Amino acid sequence: MASETKPCRICREPMAVDAKRCPRCQSWQARWAGFWFGNSSPTSGGQMIFLTVAMVALMWAGTRFFFFPSSADFQDRRGDLSFASQTLTFAKEKDREYFAVVGTIRNSSKITWRDLHVEARFLNS
Repeated sequence: MASETKPCRICREPMAVDAKRCPRCQSWQARWAGFWFGNSSPTSGGQMIFLTVAMVALMWAGTRFFFFPSSADFQDRRGDLSFASQTLTFAKEKDREYFAVVGTIRNSSKITWRDLHVEARFLNS
């Protein structure tokens, strides 16, 4: 008979092994049920810590997307980006010729862009 019963997580009264709720105190017996549905003070403290961490994470995510807008409105602000300086360097290494383009992009808008991609096209030889 001892193997067919287990103690309740809250009131420690014996109950059936497969029971989901205690017949005496009506507390849920699942692993996380004591965290959410328990009546003890550590449970409410645990809930407060969990909810505080969740709120901080949501606030961080919200401010990240508030301060860094999506790329959908980049077309309206295309003129705010310009090249402040650029250099084109040609060199030869062993039997290969190569060139390097280095430049600085100036952002005259008040928006900090999150993902900026630059495409360089060389149309003339």
